[in-house]
Amino acid sequence: MSSGTQGHQYSNHGSGSQYVASGNQNINTGSGSQYNADIINFNSAQDSDASLLNDLYVTDPTAVKIRIERTKGGILRDSYSWILGHTNFRRWRTDAGSRLLWVKGDPGKGKTMLLCGIIDELEKWEAEPVYFFCQATDGRINTANAVLRGLLYMLLRRRPSLITHVRDGHQHAGKQLFEDPNGWDSMCKILESMLAGTEHQLDNIIFLIDGLDDRNWPSIEEAMEAAEQKVPIWLELNDEAISTAVLSYINYKVDELAQKKKYDAVLRDEVQEYLASNSNNTFLWVSLVSQQLDKVAKRHARANLSTMPRDLNEFYDRMLTQMLNSDDAVACKDILAVVLVAYRPVNLAELGSLTESPEDFINDKDSLRNIVGQCGSLLTLGPKDDVVYIVYQSAKDFLTKHTVGTVMPNGISYQHRLVLSRSLDALSKTLRRNIYGLESPSTLKKDIKAVPDPDPLEGVRYSCANWTKHAQEGDLTATEYKQVYSFLKKHYLHWLEAMSLIESMTECIAFVRRSAT
Repeated sequence: MSSGTQGHQYSNHGSGSQYVASGNQNINTGSGSQYNADIINFNSAQDSDASLLNDLYVTDPTAVKIRIERTKGGILRDSYSWILGHTNFRRWRTDAGSRLLWVKGDPGKGKTMLLCGIIDELEKWEAEPVYFFCQATDGRINTANAVLRGLLYMLLRRRPSLITHVRDGHQHAGKQLFEDPNGWDSMCKILESMLAGTEHQLDNIIFLIDGLDDRNWPSIEEAMEAAEQKVPIWLELNDEAISTAVLSYINYKVDELAQKKKYDAVLRDEVQEYLASNSNNTFLWVSLVSQQLDKVAKRHARANLSTMPRDLNEFYDRMLTQMLNSDDAVACKDILAVVLVAYRPVNLAELGSLTESPEDFINDKDSLRNIVGQCGSLLTLGPKDDVVYIVYQSAKDFLTKHTVGTVMPNGISYQHRLVLSRSLDALSKTLRRNIYGLESPSTLKKDIKAVPDPDPLEGVRYSCANWTKHAQEGDLTATEYKQVYSFLKKHYLHWLEAMSLIESMTECIAFVRRSAT
């Protein structure tokens, strides 16, 4: 489900706060007179605001949009342009009494890419979209709190002057303003304050949220159903427009394949006809078939077409079967199991420490890349950051519902205990006092000029920040309790130091609170 709302715009400029701290300072040294004066420490509003934005940050929606478009093969205007002429879309754009657009459709119908296209068009029309993509495959950004933080973050980037609504609370509470149990209520009040501000503050601002219907939040659906200003667009009720859009997408993908694989005109037409006849107006199915054809030689294309699965679950089941029959089946299962229970996407360095791999394999990123590639379209790898993602929500749903016994034969709770044990083992081998070699233990994170290269925490950042969560979910046995006790006894202070370096002290506080109850 994608939704959009419109607001107002304004501009405001003014000075920020200045802080003064007292102390003694030697002005002159050497021969002659020496004068003492108080230290005056000027912290500009820009510094304070930068710290506020850093604390508010949970993800950059613009970067998420770029990644989504890349992993889904790019955005094609012909695949979404139909909605721009839709009666209800035009009504939403022009009618002041119709400020809530609700786009709803089944999985694979292209809702996310449709929203990406709408965002692009709004920017061409000189609107300023503020958006968030709910990602069920990333535990950091699939909560209501994360959605609100993401919207506030992007809104403040669009309208820096609105930061005055946040400063006082942040000066008193710091990052806890957004993360403590009252964070949701605090941010709701902040947003309400912004929306109720001076007239025209939010002109041209349009809020858009993708994926709310994947979150299983019944209260949101009920509120949307009851909203008086709602303008709905049901994709299933627009079959003709969707069919035309899917055909445009098929033409685009077939042209791409024909050029890359050197299809002749006859083969090209056969592939196009097959996709058009079997797509069921589902963009995702077309994308998956195209990916499969991209992996086979031209001479095998016809034979492969005849064996293509007809729905998404059959497709994922085929990929899983191919993976389980590969030479790296054990490693593939191990990687899938870790990715399924992880609270956020992990990079290759982190993945190496969380899987049961030989010591030399842990640091062999090329081998890990190869194995992730063997997981078919179930997983994808970021080209720049080496982060492993589950590409599609439908793929995660399939893996969670249908393959737990195959990928995690001992159950999800056992897998959490396994990740906990491997995390503590990796941390015990890595953590030490003053791991970054700082000159002073009082050095602030913002004052660290350069992280050591290689970063000793690169492979354990996930473990550092998330082992306590896996401990919560794992129904621990005496063995795991003993391992946790041993780790904390030896490395508790080292862990706190590392958590401060990766800016995850909030989890430490939560862990201490949980442990005290």
